[in-house]
Amino acid sequence: SVKLHKNTPDKVYEELGRFFFSPGVLTPSLFNDDSVFKNLKDRNVADCDLADYSIAGCQEPLIMGKDNGNTTNSWLNMPKILELCLNGGKSMITGKVIEETEPIDNLYLLKNIREIFYKTLEHYVDLMCTAANGASLAISELPVPFLSNFMGGIESGYDMRDTEHQGTPYNGSGCLIHGLSVMADSFAAIDKLVAERPEDADNLIAALKANFEGYDELHAFLKAAPKFGNNIKSVDNEAAEIVSRVSDMVAAHKNYLGNPFRPDWASPTTHLTYGYWVGATPDGREKGVAFAPGANPMHGRDTHGAIASLSSVAKLDY
Repeated sequence: SVKLHKNTPDKVYEELGRFFFSPGVLTPSLFNDDSVFKNLKDRNVADCDLADYSIAGCQEPLIMGKDNGNTTNSWLNMPKILELCLNGGKSMITGKVIEETEPIDNLYLLKNIREIFYKTLEHYVDLMCTAANGASLAISELPVPFLSNFMGGIESGYDMRDTEHQGTPYNGSGCLIHGLSVMADSFAAIDKLVAERPEDADNLIAALKANFEGYDELHAFLKAAPKFGNNIKSVDNEAAEIVSRVSDMVAAHKNYLGNPFRPDWASPTTHLTYGYWVGATPDGREKGVAFAPGANPMHGRDTHGAIASLSSVAKLDY
């Protein structure tokens, strides 16, 4: 990983170029201080602490020695919740009814899928945050006094895991949010079907349950819908809307100390696991196929080149 800013000298970029093109280098991480500083200031990090941010795990910025971020405190699987919306609250993988819903006309369901999805998502985010806070309460039974001394405990007098008194200057609970491109592509495919083939509303639901077996023509139609990662305004704006609404939804929830949950649109291999447990989706993705990592387009769908793909991602609110 490397931290860059507007005053980074050319020599650093030259050395980075040598590094990036060395054998065995797969995922270099670049962090833009000019953007990260603004992001941290918006979250009430003091100016004197900005230069001391470091990266926890993959990409989460934390203030060294002052931040108990609980960065992977909760994980959110959006396509699974979409699956429940489209299948009456039943898992297409296990057949188990997670939460039964009232029967609804499939065309009405597809026309109103966004409203239904976000309402259902709010319910599950509530459950998720309650569970995450319960995990924090459980782990607080195992205090860490030695580590706490290096994390502000000497000044505060509290253990950093204390759930009644904030033992570090900064505290929050992270939420890893999965399946952005699947969601954006699915909404785009549903819109295309409703506009051009509303008579196939029932067939779409049946095709998802059958993992598209016997529905080859419909499967091809869905896969031909606009896809995130090609600098296509409609689907890129959809992805940006999802990021905005879901981030606000997650950040509105409070952890055990009353601090916001921190939305995190990245996935440390968990997009593989979460994809495994989700059935077929309206974007044409088949059952069990991994999601794209983080905010990336789904593999193989960004067919217009790297610049188009970067342009799509750049439309998301950093």
